[in-house]
Amino acid sequence: MPYKISVRKLVRKCNPYKEIILDAAFYTPITKKEIRREIKLGNLIPPGTRTDRKLINHIRCIAWFVVNWSRQYPIEVDFEYSAFYDKDVSVDNGNHRLAAAMFRDEPWILAGAIGKTSEIKKYKIGK
Repeated sequence: MPYKISVRKLVRKCNPYKEIILDAAFYTPITKKEIRREIKLGNLIPPGTRTDRKLINHIRCIAWFVVNWSRQYPIEVDFEYSAFYDKDVSVDNGNHRLAAAMFRDEPWILAGAIGKTSEIKKYKIGK
């Protein structure tokens, strides 16, 4: 069952502007200015489009979600320690959507959550 998860609380642990590229040869944080520029230029990449892992393509994916915002597709969050990410909360699917929620200053995002119930409750909004 998906939960309404606080965007502000989640990004304190999982900031997609900083973490979206795991295995790239560069570690440049994404900025709102870059997302705004791609929206203005109309350079949007919809979900499911195959692209290389260049930073600009991640920015364009985020821009697509900003323009076409919907809560229809929940992200996936793991509230257990992950050795892969070396942290106790990780977004397993949906970093571009979470980045778009941050850009739009959304108070919550729908998320399928697994892991410790006590941790999920800390991030959950409502019942």
